[in-house]
Amino acid sequence: GRKTPATILDLGCGTGVCGAAWALESSRDVAILGADRSSFALHEARWTYQTLRLGGETSRSIMQSLESARTPDGILIGWTLNELDEPMREAVAKRLLPWVLKGSRMLVIEPVSKRVTPWWEEWAARFPRDRWAVAERRLRLDLPQQIALLARAAGLDPGATVVKAQVAVGGA
Repeated sequence: GRKTPATILDLGCGTGVCGAAWALESSRDVAILGADRSSFALHEARWTYQTLRLGGETSRSIMQSLESARTPDGILIGWTLNELDEPMREAVAKRLLPWVLKGSRMLVIEPVSKRVTPWWEEWAARFPRDRWAVAERRLRLDLPQQIALLARAAGLDPGATVVKAQVAVGGA
């Protein structure tokens, strides 16, 4: 018989592109469970999954998605934890930890700014270091002219634009 599809839990899925990229690179069939607060984003995620012929479901509730998911093979959280309040971040960590300990692979991408993520170090420390690595990546972008003009109009220095993210990866 056929193998059960791998499951990717994409919390804060947005338009679904990160979960879709992971699914497309997987060596087996993948079912994506995407969760996002935005109805527009979920509509786009469903379009992404359908267009790329991927199995995917969406939900507006992160907690509902966490409760309905069985041990996922992959967990993806992109620019989402910083939008949650402390009790919700705590609940997410408590639900994810047993999965990571059982071998679920996890990718978390969050802003580096300690002003935006003062909770990051404590949150990431919940996961054992032998199952989890944190890497900080910074890169300078050459912005398109129109975006650079918008940045200048907003009082930003487009030449100093740096995209920063904390990336944490875990799993077997």
